[in-house]
Amino acid sequence: MNITSKDKNLIIDSLLKKFSLYSIITYDYINDFIKAFENEDEKYDGIDLGIKDYPEDTNPYLFISFKIQSAIYTKLCALAIDDADILLNLVTDKMRVVNMIARRFNITDEKKKEDYLIDALTEYDNSEAIDTFITRYIIAKIKGLPFVTKREEEQKVIKRKEEIEQIQKDKKKQKKKNKQSNLPLTNVTKVTTEEKVLPPESDDKQVVTKEETPYELCLKNCQIAKGSKEKDEFVATFLNLGTYDLIDYSKNKEYAMYMLLRFGLINETYYSLQEIALICKIDLGKVLNFEKYTIEIMRTHLNAKVDYYLKVLTNN
Repeated sequence: MNITSKDKNLIIDSLLKKFSLYSIITYDYINDFIKAFENEDEKYDGIDLGIKDYPEDTNPYLFISFKIQSAIYTKLCALAIDDADILLNLVTDKMRVVNMIARRFNITDEKKKEDYLIDALTEYDNSEAIDTFITRYIIAKIKGLPFVTKREEEQKVIKRKEEIEQIQKDKKKQKKKNKQSNLPLTNVTKVTTEEKVLPPESDDKQVVTKEETPYELCLKNCQIAKGSKEKDEFVATFLNLGTYDLIDYSKNKEYAMYMLLRFGLINETYYSLQEIALICKIDLGKVLNFEKYTIEIMRTHLNAKVDYYLKVLTNN
């Protein structure tokens, strides 16, 4: 797996900044992680690198950055069981995820929120983004449902696929057997209840699947990477003004995905315009047009606010 020196330095710098509270996460540690990806090793520091999951059409910078981040969280969560300082830092870092869920389910008990989070951290298995894992884990616990990890879900899908393939093979064998034993009815003397009854053939009716929302699409696509950008002045101003609430993005799924990714509305991480184009699989030019349109809306909104304040001041 090839990665440029520039991208390598960006990954190291961003991860050192993100995990600055943890002394065990050093420059050499992250650099050796990257080397393991370049060598296409299966594991590093006992953690599965997930090389087999690498989509060929994905930017290696995005893939490696996300995978190393998830691997570091896996290591920290394992150490947190016996290290109170690491556990405290993780709880402080990820409490924002719990607060988002708590608001949705009207949970105000701080002790309960903390217990939910600690349980989720100690169960983290590196099968998906840690924020997504925590969200799914806590929602399952709140609803009293058994929690199924991403790996367990994948194993169930594989098992079900194998079962379906086996059923199809059995049907073909039975059809072949029926053709070979083309006997007249007069020769049939007895019907036993021990004969195997096969399910009826499928009618091949069209299955109607629920269309994924922009949020679901972003959440699914962002399993491969976190955003590399910080919260810049444009994003901060846009959010502080509340311009987001003025835009009707319901009729344009691509624009809705741009909004979610650009303004930190997916796991509170921010994406560059290039990253948004890659994740949404659209032209960079279209993303730039989304940006220009959004800036115009914000400028109109800001001017209206300024005009209002001037009017108030003049009337006084």
